Amino acid sequence: MQAPFFSILIPVYNKEDYLEDCINSIINQEFDDYEIILVDDGSTDRSDSICDIFANSYSNITVFHGTNKGQSVARNMALNYAKGKYVIFVDADDLLTDRALFILNNQIINNGSPDVVISRRITLAGEKRYPCAYSFDIESYLKMDKVEIFKNMERQKDLWLGVWIFTCSHKYLTENKLFFYERIQHEDEEWCPRVFFYATSIVFNNEPVYINRVDIPNSTISTPNIKKLFDLMKVEEALKKEFENGRWALDIQHLMYVRRCRIIFYAIIQSTKYQNNDRYSEWLNVLNLRIDMLRQSDILLHRCMYYLCRLFGTKLMIYLLSLIMRIRGK
Repeated sequence: MQAPFFSILIPVYNKEDYLEDCINSIINQEFDDYEIILVDDGSTDRSDSICDIFANSYSNITVFHGTNKGQSVARNMALNYAKGKYVIFVDADDLLTDRALFILNNQIINNGSPDVVISRRITLAGEKRYPCAYSFDIESYLKMDKVEIFKNMERQKDLWLGVWIFTCSHKYLTENKLFFYERIQHEDEEWCPRVFFYATSIVFNNEPVYINRVDIPNSTISTPNIKKLFDLMKVEEALKKEFENGRWALDIQHLMYVRRCRIIFYAIIQSTKYQNNDRYSEWLNVLNLRIDMLRQSDILLHRCMYYLCRLFGTKLMIYLLSLIMRIRGK
């Protein structure tokens, strides 16, 4: 059989309230040269049954059932089974826009089959849809190198480098071993920079193709879990290992250094949620090993945080931050 143009990879874990809408947003597309690979990651609700119903009803939908190993493991498994020329990653509680596959197909064909297409998204909150605040200045990007483009993207309001704004050549991903760091959260933070900088051709698409749902109770993102902080440090370590090994130009190495500082700064702010956690002392020991990095950051706020942590101590600084946030009602 001829390989489909798109492989749409969907990790599934306890998304019974959203999964049918997610899959229907794909099968209702006018463009039909695709396969869907569902990886049921040990769901304990009706998600596994919903996957089976769709797989039994559509020849281009395949489901794999497994034990709960996390989203990144499920994505890697789907990527290994994918047959399509291009890969789209979709979360089971999100949607594609009505013409998403048609738009992406045109972008790929009209731009000489690039390694990567990066697109805009729509945010879905309740029943209301909001176009993302960012757009790509494509003409200006033609005059910039990849470091300048990446910096521009990082400065854009509302632009989160999430896996689902990337449409990637399957061959490109597999040949460069661009798989996900397994069994951690925040895996996008580590995967997206690698995918961006390994690529020799990137196309930017200003037509939204993805709808990101943000009002989900008990979602992975919204549920407090101190493991997220430890995982952030694994992401920081992985970025260091990848981008400080002599393979990359100095400007890319420096850019990723600042990105690692952003992760540490964010982790300090998020630490305010876990001061009563049993692993908090362990976490402070891990965090303190990285505070000195902020001193060399290009970003003034990072350097200020370094000096405040050294002046007051990291533990007291986090406590003071929590008081300030409480007073401000955040």
